Amino acid sequence: MEKNVLRKVTPRVKLFRKPLPDSQGLQISCLATGVYPRHINLSLFRDDQPVDDDQITGGEILPNGDGTYQMRKSLLISACEGHKYNCTMKHLSFGEKLDITLEMNECDPGSFSKSAVLGVLVFMCVAVIIITALIIWRKRRAAVLLSIVV
Repeated sequence: MEKNVLRKVTPRVKLFRKPLPDSQGLQISCLATGVYPRHINLSLFRDDQPVDDDQITGGEILPNGDGTYQMRKSLLISACEGHKYNCTMKHLSFGEKLDITLEMNECDPGSFSKSAVLGVLVFMCVAVIIITALIIWRKRRAAVLLSIVV
């Protein structure tokens, strides 16, 4: 039991963005998982300035199934923001802080609609292929049945 108290596990940290459904917004999330011991300091920065706590969701330390812990902090932004986001983690397993950066330089409000159009085009191509295969199959089947009858 004492061994478990003294062990240190190096956490895994990710900073990522995820489009929100039904909107043009994004969620920027910093996730630290595999944390042991439990104490961790996780901070989000926008353009090297700390993001106000009232803009951040999450921040609770939650247990993982393997005896380690995780923490996530998220921030909602508009889809068209040109900022630099940093996630900074401090933990006993690191001598210094770990800093991960996500640059949002391009402002392309049509990027979500482009992916939607691409998805529709792929769906239509697959549908055309399936319909064509069904038509060919039915014609061949009808020809075989016709040759049997004649």
